[in-house]
Amino acid sequence: MIHSSVNDSITISVVIPSHDRASSVLRLLTCLNTQRGHAEDYASSDFEVIVIADGCSDGTSALLQESIDAARWSFPLTIIDHETARGSGIARNAGAAAARGTTLLFIDDDIEPFPGMLVEHTSRHAVAQQLNQQLVLVGAPVPVRGAGASFEHVAAWGWWEQQFERMSERGHRFTHDEIFTGVLSVSTAVFRDIGGFDVALTHCHEDLELGLRLLRANVRVGFTRVGGGIHHDVRGIRRLLPRKVAEGRADVLLLQRWPELVRVSPLAQCALPDQPAHRLLRDSAFMMASGVDALLESVALPLLRLFEQLKWRSAWRALQGAVLFHSYWRGAAVQVGSRHTLCTLLNECEVAADAWVDGTTHLVLDLADGIEAAEKLLDERRPDAITVTIRDLHVGSSIAPVNAERLHGGHVRRMLATSLAHELRFALSMCELHATDVATLPAAAPRRSLAAALAITSSRANDDSPAQAPAEERLRTVRATRHEHDG
Repeated sequence: MIHSSVNDSITISVVIPSHDRASSVLRLLTCLNTQRGHAEDYASSDFEVIVIADGCSDGTSALLQESIDAARWSFPLTIIDHETARGSGIARNAGAAAARGTTLLFIDDDIEPFPGMLVEHTSRHAVAQQLNQQLVLVGAPVPVRGAGASFEHVAAWGWWEQQFERMSERGHRFTHDEIFTGVLSVSTAVFRDIGGFDVALTHCHEDLELGLRLLRANVRVGFTRVGGGIHHDVRGIRRLLPRKVAEGRADVLLLQRWPELVRVSPLAQCALPDQPAHRLLRDSAFMMASGVDALLESVALPLLRLFEQLKWRSAWRALQGAVLFHSYWRGAAVQVGSRHTLCTLLNECEVAADAWVDGTTHLVLDLADGIEAAEKLLDERRPDAITVTIRDLHVGSSIAPVNAERLHGGHVRRMLATSLAHELRFALSMCELHATDVATLPAAAPRRSLAAALAITSSRANDDSPAQAPAEERLRTVRATRHEHDG
């Protein structure tokens, strides 16, 4: 371990695991060195950066040491050198163990931070602390999409944008698979209390497993574009195939660790696919040797290139999906061994899922006292599921997803405006409420007539949660960021 000058007044520790990406790390550090707000909001002692060179063979440690000797950075920089690659989870744990800040900010080495990243994460955690909340903040890793982007890059960009749009929705209830570690900040104390990343998941889904434990610890989840960055390294098909194999193996390990996840696991969802082609691809994954896999790839990859040259996007999507589907099940087959073993595991997990449901907490939420009172009660109790009433009139109930955060006040208005909108409309038509009562209830957004009578007054949103800057200031920052990074 190589340390720069020691400083004891650290607010946020930036942890960057890296493997053979020296130039990317230098780009990331340069961006941190020139963060918007740095001069006004940070002294050089306010944050530190820890880079874990995880089995690097490109001279990453030496280049970083040279930059320290040249006094290139305005912040303390620590280098942790692993002679052999141990995986990103172990690398992040090593960085967190060496951190001196009250907040950890994990950033992948292929991220180019947006100008307001440090200010965003620091301020959101500071406000959360004032509200006596524990926060995990996910920053958006926005993929590069330039002119003439390939089908692969467009597909990756579209997938990520769909995730960001959903996570940005007001009152979104986060799940464990939405806690990405590309850009993620969390209290150092919380991270250490829950045990850090699971070292058994060395190359895949260690972020999902960490996310589940954070949710089980009642940590609030937030999402921010301003606190994200440009994601430069988008995987092509040759790198996606081993990634999907790793995902299949990791999902088996996740079920063995958390069996109650079976009803949201791709293993169970894909175990009996409707399409015969998918069934064939899955079954063949349990029978084929690696040599056959290589043969399939040698046929599929040239076809994908041909389809892209011909602009046959639908055919390209179908073939790419089939190849990735097969690779995923190859990983599951390698990890679990046989279809019989997998079926036995899934059956055992179903028993555990039933037991988990039996242990969930349920709360009856009466809207007669107003929406703000209901929000306050949810913040205090944090149940897994609720039954909504208006006095003695039943409105509806929410489910208790096994992989979702427990309910809090920020979820109420969205639930009433979406999943319970029809039931709420019926309940309002059946009961006699005073005008003051009605005015506090939320609107069913798609119904203009109801929206005219019932206003959604909450300012709660995932990018506009209590732990945030004012909306006008945030809008200016977002516009500036988008302008600077357009294209």
